[in-house]
Amino acid sequence: TSPNGGGGGGGAGAAPLTAAENRAVARRVCELLGVASPDFSKARWPARFERIVVDERVVLVDAAHNGYSVETLFRDARRRFRPEAVTVVFGCGDEKEGKADMLEALAASVDAIDRLYLVEA
Repeated sequence: TSPNGGGGGGGAGAAPLTAAENRAVARRVCELLGVASPDFSKARWPARFERIVVDERVVLVDAAHNGYSVETLFRDARRRFRPEAVTVVFGCGDEKEGKADMLEALAASVDAIDRLYLVEA
């Protein structure tokens, strides 16, 4: 497991579904290419459900890049940490394809958001 509980899983609780999905896709690609599949259980994807602690608060860093990844970020965070309220810093370039889908997914989770900061990247 990764020491920070990041995108590769680890820490308390099950790995986020997106990490499990990423590992499954990687294993399948290796299968299709006819190459031996490495042990992905220790794989770590920086900024993918990466857990850090700042001033004794858990902070999740995630570079969600489409509506689906924003949805799964909130779903996995609720399952793993069961937060009553969260602060979200959402950054996205104005030209980002899929921005509307990401904002829609964010809006669907508004009930769990205590504070929201929108930053144009």
